[in-house]
Amino acid sequence: MMIRPKTKRRVLFLLCCFVVVVSGFGVWYLVRTRQIKRGIDQAGANGIREFNAGEYTKALLDLSYYTSKRKDNPEALLDYAKAEMRVPEADHGQDFGKVVSALRTYQSLRPGDLEGDHLLMRVYDQIGGYTGPALSTANDILKIDPNDLPALETVAKINVDERRWAASLDAAERYTAIQPTNLSLQDHVLKMMRELGRTPQ
Repeated sequence: MMIRPKTKRRVLFLLCCFVVVVSGFGVWYLVRTRQIKRGIDQAGANGIREFNAGEYTKALLDLSYYTSKRKDNPEALLDYAKAEMRVPEADHGQDFGKVVSALRTYQSLRPGDLEGDHLLMRVYDQIGGYTGPALSTANDILKIDPNDLPALETVAKINVDERRWAASLDAAERYTAIQPTNLSLQDHVLKMMRELGRTPQ
């Protein structure tokens, strides 16, 4: 079938319009994507700077946005978790679920990093009802540093709550051997020895 020249021109015109529109959308999408990426990166940089300056509420806002988009920056994840813990709940801080999630991601990026492990252990203890994860985190810390005092104290306290007297006494004795001035742990040792029927030396 023969196509008239006028029809050909119309088809060609429509095709050109389509190419222009698609190309324009592609350019717009590329520019917009770059703008969004710059905004995310800027929020991360601002958040870390604000955290270091002690502006924790501002840091929380920026780092919350940044870490929701980027989960491969361990420094930002750790600062976000710290900021979340330091900002009062009334100012939209203390979201423990988000803190735990951020710290677990941090652990996957920096396994064996004691700063992140200590914060996670403290968060579990503060939440309440998470004795299992807290004890597991404390034991992981002690595999790296057998003389870690916060981990030993956590193990001693959780085990006594679970009525595991021997494990609690072992951790408490290891703690007081390193830090004998902690009277609370000294008293803890005496109580555990009485529970186990042992005579204090």
